[in-house]
Amino acid sequence: MLILSSCIILLINAVTIRHDKTMSHNRITTIILLYSTFLAFDSLHIPCIEKGIGIFGGLFLVTSVTQNFVVFIFIISFLILQLIAFFPRRLEGLGAHFIPVKENNLKILRNAIISPGAIIDFPIIIIFIIVGAVCLMSSCDLITMFLCLELQSYGLYILAAIYRNSELATSAGLTYFLLGGTNLSTMIHNFDISLLILSVGYLFKVSSAPFHFWSPDVYDSLPTIVTTFVAIMAKISLFIFLFELVNNISGAKTLFTWTDILLISSLFSLIVGTIVGLVQKRIKRLFAYSTISHVGFILLALIVNTVESIQAYFFYIIQYSLSNLNFFIIIISVGHFLIYFNGQYYWRLNDRWNSPLQLILQLKGFFYKNYMLSLSLAITLLSFAGIPPLLGFFGKQMVLSAALAKGYYFMTLIAIITSVIGAVYYLFILKIVFFDNNEDTVHPLFQRYFNEWKYYSLSKKEKDRILKEKNRLLSTSLALMISTLTLGILLFVLWPSILICNAGTLAYISFNP
Repeated sequence: MLILSSCIILLINAVTIRHDKTMSHNRITTIILLYSTFLAFDSLHIPCIEKGIGIFGGLFLVTSVTQNFVVFIFIISFLILQLIAFFPRRLEGLGAHFIPVKENNLKILRNAIISPGAIIDFPIIIIFIIVGAVCLMSSCDLITMFLCLELQSYGLYILAAIYRNSELATSAGLTYFLLGGTNLSTMIHNFDISLLILSVGYLFKVSSAPFHFWSPDVYDSLPTIVTTFVAIMAKISLFIFLFELVNNISGAKTLFTWTDILLISSLFSLIVGTIVGLVQKRIKRLFAYSTISHVGFILLALIVNTVESIQAYFFYIIQYSLSNLNFFIIIISVGHFLIYFNGQYYWRLNDRWNSPLQLILQLKGFFYKNYMLSLSLAITLLSFAGIPPLLGFFGKQMVLSAALAKGYYFMTLIAIITSVIGAVYYLFILKIVFFDNNEDTVHPLFQRYFNEWKYYSLSKKEKDRILKEKNRLLSTSLALMISTLTLGILLFVLWPSILICNAGTLAYISFNP
């Protein structure tokens, strides 16, 4: 379904010259993902899928675990695609400075306002990445695994550098490409060395310490909408395939085990992600180190390798992906507010159109601009910190409980200490948002622009809505997604069985096929 749909979209792109293809492709792709979600969900009821169904001559193995996460990937991708329709909404044709509105350029200005700055090929590339991710999770052959991983990776490389007018995005895409290559040539020589190289390759892909050095620079330099996809989608399929790989090889006799490799990486991830994150001033770099710390928790659950720990492993991936998505949607929404205000930081930033929010200090006093967004951000950050009774608390509690039950006392202690220390930079952001004074004012160029624009198209009510500092409105899609995800994080304690029971069932099936 996905492959045929992508070919159809490419054909549409080739035979039409309409200028609104971005919106059309986005809508077509969302419909494709919804229908694919229905197909994947319907296949969960196929008999014997718990044991797995081999397809294409045994190259792929479809199980309940893979199908559940296929549905999850489709849903996450559908939500991310909703961001493309309106971000970045750049005023094309105006340049860095706004020209006065005259009758001869009125049409240009109107087109600039209503046409989004998204790339036409964005939805098509996302479909190819999803195809690679879905196939990777079900791979049971090394060659198939390599091809699926490269299909996903090449799509991510293109997506990272798709904003060709951005020097930072191009640099990040090149860095991601040069450091992201994989090599399986040694797999045929020695199993122990092959196991080590394969584990290093996957730990690099999920940005686990000490192979994390690429992720802070890439996350920070990419446009925020691209960072959203790279930070979430690239990890889900890799973690599911890593589980299948560890589960199948854990009984092999080798000079060292997967546990040794993952244990060291988990320890480094917890320490590096927490300590280095304390000194970060750029919000996406801070988030990259926060992700490294959470990867440490995920790997710790995989190391323990019991039914309880694998339940925690699946649950942690789901809850962190949802919290991740909510965090990125919020900072994208905050970016819409920042471009209308003359902050002391915004107009000195590079690539500010694609990433309006770059510095933590840009959030100073944001509570006084939009208190609902600020509260949603606070709930999400406290969930990252593991504050009860939010969604993130249950993930950390399940991992630590499983680790204690298996006797990993030292790792549990390190995880608790780093989690407490890591809460410091989340609380620092909240202090900036809620307790610092907001000194931003409407930029005079925007003020002049809107003052002149109102005589041609904007009513006074619309102008006031745009410039009103405390009650700026978000689009319906943004408001609905943020509200739903935030309420899910906040009220999960009322219906915890929704995700916990599903994760437990998948874990039990994995250990008792």
